[in-house]
Amino acid sequence: MRLWRRKCPSEGRLRRYLDTPDDPIIRSHLDNCAACQSRLARLRADADFAVRALAALETAPSAPLVLSSPTRKETPMRRLRAPALALAVTTTIAFVVWLAPVGALADQLVQRFRVQQFAAITIPADTVQALGTQLQAIPEENRATFREQFAQALQVTPQQQTEGVREVSSLEEAAAHLGRTPLVPSELPSPFSEIQPRYFIGDPRRTEATIDVARVQQALGALGLHFASLPDPTVTPTVTVAVAIPASAAQVWQTSDEHALVVAELESPVLELPAEIDPELLREDLLMLPGLPPDVVAQIRSVRDWRQTLIIPLPEGATSRSISLRGTTGLLIESPDGAAVLWQERGILHVVGGHLSADQAIVVARSLR
Repeated sequence: MRLWRRKCPSEGRLRRYLDTPDDPIIRSHLDNCAACQSRLARLRADADFAVRALAALETAPSAPLVLSSPTRKETPMRRLRAPALALAVTTTIAFVVWLAPVGALADQLVQRFRVQQFAAITIPADTVQALGTQLQAIPEENRATFREQFAQALQVTPQQQTEGVREVSSLEEAAAHLGRTPLVPSELPSPFSEIQPRYFIGDPRRTEATIDVARVQQALGALGLHFASLPDPTVTPTVTVAVAIPASAAQVWQTSDEHALVVAELESPVLELPAEIDPELLREDLLMLPGLPPDVVAQIRSVRDWRQTLIIPLPEGATSRSISLRGTTGLLIESPDGAAVLWQERGILHVVGGHLSADQAIVVARSLR
């Protein structure tokens, strides 16, 4: 244990002080601590490098974005096929949970995080396009080298994931797969009340990534980045991060014009971080990545309970608000294409959504039995 951490502010607090230097306690500490003055100078240099790199990328000529994986034909939300719509929300639950503070789990051998609630942030429409332009401005040989370095630094198992989603013939089959009977709505809006649902299940899966710390640091260093959350490679050469996604089930009502209503559920996915990784520092490292718009960073920072909150990114044009239902607090999302309600109840994450109004989505959610 490094004793200076008891008195000196964490790396995350120093980074926040760079953004808003209004903390009198840290200011007073810096006046009398040469070590923290040096740490702050290094953080400022890293931030200045990121600003210069972004400025250079923004002035580079734009070109079509070349993806390293096969591209998929994009389809408007209102035309999504039922299986894709059914699992779209539930399969994202494994991500973003890892941005949690250590809290009381810091002394455990493995830190496990589960979703208890939801929050939403809005992603500006031009953000993805701008990031794509910046990526394309990086010479292809540099991108290839970076991909090769990370491929050597990360060992992912299993290396290939099967789709794992399939249709079954009855609610009883879905219940046998889950080990419990899924909640069923007793009220449905027209025209969904006039058709029979289809049933889909998702297999449980676990993915582990073993990280070669020295190689990851080398790859990040080539981009001018320093991740304070990574351990000392001379002490901890490798760390393993795991994500476990439980079995899921969805009931889908689909009309002839491909409008759909989805009722889906699964137990909370679990993210496992080794004790050597400080999740609070990891969050700060990720929020300091070049290209993240300040307004998006501010929205993410406004989420207080990182340990139990899943962040849902929303496109422009969509809105969200907290609502009370079924004795808990849920998240209502509305867009021109439809609405969705997400909540956690007795350890189970639930989603009701599709091509319906907000009021209709809430009625369906409240009618689940």
